[in-house]
Amino acid sequence: MTITSRNPWPRPDPHLIGTPVIGARFPFGLGQHCSYDPFPPQPWPQAVEAVSVTTQSGTRDYVSLSEASLAWLSSLGAIEFHTWSPRPSDPYHAGFGRILLRQCGSSDIATLRPACRATRTILQEHGIDAILMFNGIDGADLWLPFSNAPAYPDVLGWLHAIAAEAADRHPDMLSKRPERQCGDRIHINVVTNAVGHWSIMPYSLRGVASFAVALPVLWDDLNTMQNGDVTAANIADRLASAGDVFAQEKARIGPQSLPDAPRLTVSEEPPAP
Repeated sequence: MTITSRNPWPRPDPHLIGTPVIGARFPFGLGQHCSYDPFPPQPWPQAVEAVSVTTQSGTRDYVSLSEASLAWLSSLGAIEFHTWSPRPSDPYHAGFGRILLRQCGSSDIATLRPACRATRTILQEHGIDAILMFNGIDGADLWLPFSNAPAYPDVLGWLHAIAAEAADRHPDMLSKRPERQCGDRIHINVVTNAVGHWSIMPYSLRGVASFAVALPVLWDDLNTMQNGDVTAANIADRLASAGDVFAQEKARIGPQSLPDAPRLTVSEEPPAP
């Protein structure tokens, strides 16, 4: 998803067009609790298509990601846009896996940077690389492109094992425990790798006063960039100078498939909304 100076709302990333998109409004003010709108009230504009998704909660229609749908959701007050990053037109199989790294306690960018590198190293040891994205606020997300369309339970089980390995190897820096129990470490979280469980999209604005951007960056830029460097005010300049880093990194990584191991059995996933 990108933003241009001629168009104030985000434009859809071509790798995610046709997938469910969830808008987030901030009715209590920027920086306050957000309100997700996975199922906007009908009727929808004719140009906005639906993706029917069946979960434990039944079958519901999500908004299909397109330029028209983002414009409409923006008109309803959405500032942020979220996804569970499935394959286009197949909400049950992953186009990308996602690892969310969040700063807890007094941890800061100086803690986040080595946590990103350490997590990537473990992924690479298992034959997988990731796209690095600062989430715009308090952490970074690692996006793992998959070319073999793995089912979400397999992705979730594999990433739980990766997160456990990372936390075991770096107990003073990373923790899988709930955020309130992480102390001053980085929380490593993979639970959004499930149908109906979402995280922020690349290049989405964030609902803070600066309108920071969830920004994909090159791994070589990890030491020189941080959350808040790019906002709605300068995203057009960033795109003009750096191009679409998310697309560049996906092309650099090329085809990669979810490995067979390690794998943890996830006995129960939280129900989707």
